[in-house]
Amino acid sequence: MKTLRAIIENPYLLLVVSIVLLTTSLMEAWDTLLEDLTNLNFKANHGLMVFALFNTLKALPDLVEGTERFIESREDGESAG
Repeated sequence: MKTLRAIIENPYLLLVVSIVLLTTSLMEAWDTLLEDLTNLNFKANHGLMVFALFNTLKALPDLVEGTERFIESREDGESAG
């Protein structure tokens, strides 16, 4: 169960899945996006766009924090060595 949770909560995987969802939903709705929004004609691909956008935003803080920690540990390692 811990392995499954680690996979599901992996920010890199979350980001990749979110980008794939966002890209495919945008490709599907791109031609009529403005028209659908002005006419309030919402479809499933619009919901996927919103879901993907929020999941992308959800993944970003974890990725930035991980990158900052990685840089700090490298700097600490270089100053110690």
